[in-house]
Amino acid sequence: MECPSCGALVPPEEIRASRRIARCPSCDATIDLIESDGTLIPAGFRAPPPPDRLTIEIDEAPPPRTGSYREAIETRGGRFVASFRWFRPVTIFLTLFAVMWNGFLLMWYSIAFSTSAPVMMLVFPLIHVAVGVGIGLYALAGWFNRTRIGVENGAAFCKHGPIPTPFKRSAEVRLDDVDLFEVDRKLVRTNRSSVERWNVRARLRSGKRKVLASGLEDEEMARYLARKLERFLR
Repeated sequence: MECPSCGALVPPEEIRASRRIARCPSCDATIDLIESDGTLIPAGFRAPPPPDRLTIEIDEAPPPRTGSYREAIETRGGRFVASFRWFRPVTIFLTLFAVMWNGFLLMWYSIAFSTSAPVMMLVFPLIHVAVGVGIGLYALAGWFNRTRIGVENGAAFCKHGPIPTPFKRSAEVRLDDVDLFEVDRKLVRTNRSSVERWNVRARLRSGKRKVLASGLEDEEMARYLARKLERFLR
């Protein structure tokens, strides 16, 4: 049986004949079945809802492939764009911490300049200034930034903004160069433990792998995005 959503083969173990439904392991769609001449066939499907926090901005299915892949994408389109905010409850804490940290430094330098303090008093806190700027930038990005992931004009992309940050880089890859999209897990070490993060990678025809979206906190979101991007490789 072929999935009416993505065209992938649905294995027998994913078919629930008594309930007249099946699940596609490729796109996670729920397929409604009807009986015809003693055989269960697809009668429709229900696409899985997007994960929490993920907003679908554009979801235009790719056209049927009639010519070359490039001709199909460039002549008749097909786009997908999803986004999510960076804001987390910890953003509030970071904002308060950044205000207090940088407020103390501002007071320190105000005293230093108003009293003609020695040079050492000006140089000593510089590392603290760098930390304060970094925390402030991270907190500001948490309030205003979004990550956008999708496919447009024959390329898969991941962009962050509007505030540029050195710890999140945008990426883009031409779909003509991609064999498949995959998800991998990464353990990020902290002071006392480690946390899981998830990357969406493009496996290129050259054999190399390119990270498209990194550091995703939700495995469900990472796999949902990879499935959506995979549609444009068929």
